[in-house]
Amino acid sequence: MSAPRSGWVTAAGVGTRMRTRIDLVASMRAEAARSDSQIGITLAGAVAAVGFLATTWPPDRLPTAAAVLWWLGMAAAATGIAALGRSLRPSIPRGSGVPVAAWHCWDVTRAARAGELTAVLDRTDSDIDAADRQTEHLATAVEAKWAWNSRGLHALGVALAVFALTGIVGQAVGA
Repeated sequence: MSAPRSGWVTAAGVGTRMRTRIDLVASMRAEAARSDSQIGITLAGAVAAVGFLATTWPPDRLPTAAAVLWWLGMAAAATGIAALGRSLRPSIPRGSGVPVAAWHCWDVTRAARAGELTAVLDRTDSDIDAADRQTEHLATAVEAKWAWNSRGLHALGVALAVFALTGIVGQAVGA
């Protein structure tokens, strides 16, 4: 007996393929949620630290060289905060019309508005193509989230180094 042709699957094969996609989607959603919780805490700390520095260590009390570094540090911190905030922004699909299957809350609301919710939900557990699209969409969203996280954390690291240098330069010039 020869191996099945590519693209040809039995009914049991469809169930296995769908479980694989559902497991991937669940895993990626969990990873995104974990990332969001960690970045949310980091973002709150960064905003608090920048607020503290801005109110207790203003640049008008620093020597010129240190004040320039202070502003560079603030720019790096603002860049990092913006990037982390961008990573927390939800990834809303741009679809319109009636979705083939419901994988997102947006799919459910679009189907309900069109009066097709029952049909869309009935198709969801067997539509491999829709599962593939959702898996790809979610993977792209998680990848982008991690890229923004990386940019934000790098920028905050630069800000931290520049603020440390600001203190050193301020001490050296002020002495």
